[in-house]
Amino acid sequence: MFKLKKRRESQNKNQLGGNQTVEEFEKNIQNQQFKITDKNTANNLMKVNLMIESYHHLLSSEELENEKNPQLTELIECLLDMSKPNLNLELSMDDLFKNLNMETKEDILIELIGLIDKVNEKMWHYKDESFMILQKIHLEFPTKKINKVLCRTFGKLGTKYKSLSSRCINEIDLILESDFTEDVQLYTLQALSLISFSMNKQKTIFGPLLKIIENGEKKARIQAIKLIKMQIEGYWEKPVESLMSIIRNDHEDTDIREESIISLGDAAEFGGNSIQESIYELANEISEKIMKQKKQVRESVEDDKDDLIHNKELIKVLYHYIKIYQNKMHP
Repeated sequence: MFKLKKRRESQNKNQLGGNQTVEEFEKNIQNQQFKITDKNTANNLMKVNLMIESYHHLLSSEELENEKNPQLTELIECLLDMSKPNLNLELSMDDLFKNLNMETKEDILIELIGLIDKVNEKMWHYKDESFMILQKIHLEFPTKKINKVLCRTFGKLGTKYKSLSSRCINEIDLILESDFTEDVQLYTLQALSLISFSMNKQKTIFGPLLKIIENGEKKARIQAIKLIKMQIEGYWEKPVESLMSIIRNDHEDTDIREESIISLGDAAEFGGNSIQESIYELANEISEKIMKQKKQVRESVEDDKDDLIHNKELIKVLYHYIKIYQNKMHP
């Protein structure tokens, strides 16, 4: 059985987590928006800081074997059930959080999520419990700061363990539903890209990606469109239809329309005839639009002039892909 070694002698005895001293830690406590007047609460914060550091020390040790460890098991159990006391803290997480403001709770939870992440880098034994802890944290503490960290951690967990990839994507989707701000959209895409690169043909990935493509911020939409082409297969019609709808819409942002054509075009090059047919179909439709818009521009309809310019640019991209397909058929 592995036992935690005595704390590093080279480290200052008064240090707490990284380079933070007791004096700095107490000063930070004094600067909190929520004024801590209870001496026990201040002591508990110091205990949790030391506890987190001790687990980092344990997980960094070369003597830690790749098997269930009593100390890590205790950590996992007290996070699964936050009413259960932790021996290092001498109280439960629920009791610890009672007199803390949300900012301090967030900081502690983010440190604990980092520990969970580190546990799963070192060993697989706690992967299912880790997923449940992350799920629980999102349900009970759905703040923007925590949501972003959870997205990244779910992405890493779903990448490392194929058995959890679909469940992690579903949880990322739930985070996106609860917080659709641009920051969370971008963190969602980072997490999904990790899973996408490691696990192909994950159909569950379309849910969150399509939400961002259809309703997200411009930067996030373009990234989602680039990402979705890696997962498109000919028989998965919904993402193809979604991209075609964007391309057809003259009121849509031109950059997003062009990126949608590139994604469809690249996917069609390797994804079979059904996606290629969508490129031909769009080329025919936009060609017809251009003919009508040319006539309307001659009649001085100003709005159609801009649409005509944009559609002329888009038809060039569509014809580029059609030429690639034809050259493959008749080299």
